[in-house]
Amino acid sequence: MVWVINFAVKIINMPKNEKIFTDNYKIFLDSVDIPILILDKFDLKTVIYSNELIEKTFQIDKSQKNYTDFFLDENLIKHLSYHLFSFPLHQEIEIDERFFILKSTKIYDYIFLFFNDISLIKKNDMIKRRYVDSISHELKTPLTNILLYTEKLQNCLDESSKESLKVIYSNAQVLKKLIDDILVLSKLDSHELLITPSKIKLRAMIVDIMKELMPLADSNNVDIEILVPSDLEFYGDKKLLHRAFKNLIENGIKYNNSGGIVTIKGLLEKNTIAICIDDDGIGIEKKDITCLFNRFFRADEGRTKGNTKDGTGLGLSIVKNVINQHKGIIEVNSEPGKGSKFKIILPTVYS
Repeated sequence: MVWVINFAVKIINMPKNEKIFTDNYKIFLDSVDIPILILDKFDLKTVIYSNELIEKTFQIDKSQKNYTDFFLDENLIKHLSYHLFSFPLHQEIEIDERFFILKSTKIYDYIFLFFNDISLIKKNDMIKRRYVDSISHELKTPLTNILLYTEKLQNCLDESSKESLKVIYSNAQVLKKLIDDILVLSKLDSHELLITPSKIKLRAMIVDIMKELMPLADSNNVDIEILVPSDLEFYGDKKLLHRAFKNLIENGIKYNNSGGIVTIKGLLEKNTIAICIDDDGIGIEKKDITCLFNRFFRADEGRTKGNTKDGTGLGLSIVKNVINQHKGIIEVNSEPGKGSKFKIILPTVYS
């Protein structure tokens, strides 16, 4: 988009009374490889100019000066009418099985609309997701059988063989979790995993998670403290949020010190709910915080007591994606040796 910046700079540096759409500028606009539509800032329906690629990309009637008549595709007109007043505009739209990123910018008395065609990117992403899903499903079935027969063999072997079997079982569990996480992320990315909002009692959900994680907490000698009012309620997808909160609490246990504590707080803030999950464990390096939610990111294993070996590197990516799907935000504050604080802010009503 460098040419857009250069073009904008040229226009901004021109005297206001100089005509913008000279023949030279029209030639320039027609030469770029992105459809451009220019509207009147004071009457957004009025088409001032359209470049040649607009005409090749969409069905239009160039004799019309109102975009509701200029475009012949009713779906595109609906998109423009719905999004045009959201400024600055950055919206993905679908027109006749083609995908565009619709962007806008204001220059003097004009609104510039740019239709960036991302159809090929979307198609490649879809092919990649289908491939990942297919491979993951194919791996999941034999892996489930390995786990099943490993459990059955436990009672048929001597103590030495049982130890070897435990290693096989443990590694198979890690692989199964990795496949499950990949499938969940793939569905979240493609929006195939639909959000099903219902009323959630936060304390009850956290208590359920605590019961699931008590064996891990006991083995790590870590306490869990719940400071959540019993009447705190909000709307969201129970299954997805349970998974996200469990992941954060589990990390707080795994990366804590013996005798440490994980504290879960919940409070109402206007039309949002804040969930804070704090630990007094090993903390996170400042350089790692920016990468924390990246897929397959692993912190320095030398600093994490070897706990990365049973993780997939996808857990926090799932957390971030789930929170995004709920139109919330997640914040992280951490310091090595002083623990980590994760704060999730969600709207009380999912819309």
